[in-house]
Amino acid sequence: MSSVRIPKGSVHLAGLLFKPPTQPSKAPGLVIVHPGGGVKEQTASIYAQRLSARGLRLPHFLEDPSARVTDASAAAAKGDHRFKAVATVSAVNIGDGARHGWYGKDDPSQHLADLEQVAQVLQSEAQAQAQAGGNGSGSGAEGGEGTTAPYVPPKPDKDTPVDLADAYEYYCTPRAQHKNAQNKMLLRSVPLVMNFDAWLFADLYLTQPVLIVVGE
Repeated sequence: MSSVRIPKGSVHLAGLLFKPPTQPSKAPGLVIVHPGGGVKEQTASIYAQRLSARGLRLPHFLEDPSARVTDASAAAAKGDHRFKAVATVSAVNIGDGARHGWYGKDDPSQHLADLEQVAQVLQSEAQAQAQAGGNGSGSGAEGGEGTTAPYVPPKPDKDTPVDLADAYEYYCTPRAQHKNAQNKMLLRSVPLVMNFDAWLFADLYLTQPVLIVVGE
């Protein structure tokens, strides 16, 4: 296993490259993307280690925090046919989840107020940063990271969906907690997530084989 950097626009994504125990001259490769809020050292590395042991080369891409799931996913495969197949494990369309709620029962229009609130916070941050001589990139006024929101409930209760409670138990406890996965995302991600649809144009352009694994 070795660390790699993948250029993407103005940033470099961090990744881990897993190679088979024996090196053939040419081997099939897989790109594994971890769940939102996680890091490459968690679930994705477990899959990568097991699959590389079976003879596959596995670069694991760290997600672009502003795009979340558009780096190497079913969304990317629709337009990039270098991906020969797509497989998901308990996939979630994060855009639908944000618009319709975890159980798919929310009225999307109720989130207009959320977007307005986010816009006000971001505007205040930008103004404060401008006064402090910042570059207006959306970070905090004094060079901090800006306002954040949790990925999963920081303290699950009886009303927390079981999937999110399970996510807390994995990502936020010693079971798999990692210093770089702090259960938070920048508030400016909210409108990006609200406008994202993993399935958009899939019926038109996703012609590669697809394996969708669903578990309870």
